Amino acid sequence: MPTQDPVANRMAVLLHDTDKLKWANTRMESPYGTIRSDWKNSADQFEWTVEVLPNSKATLYFPYKDGEQLREGGQPVNAETRIIEEGRRRWLEMKVGSGSYHFTLSARSN
Repeated sequence: MPTQDPVANRMAVLLHDTDKLKWANTRMESPYGTIRSDWKNSADQFEWTVEVLPNSKATLYFPYKDGEQLREGGQPVNAETRIIEEGRRRWLEMKVGSGSYHFTLSARSN
């Protein structure tokens, strides 16, 4: 009976915020299916569509600035997140399960 590699069911995606790129559309064929990560950055909002493989988990890292609010499908994210700092860069870390997600990160509205 074949054994399943538990590492194959986990992935991490870290995005680097840059003024040089405004968008990216990426796909990668893995032995377990297609991994997708598409993002777009404008002056007032960051959008990210990511697909996590079936039966898998992912740790996502969003470029983050103080006062921003993370939403998924238009709704505020209430999942546990944490801020990761590396020098002047900051990321918001979030763990998700299988599925397709559309995130936005923008200034909080009152």
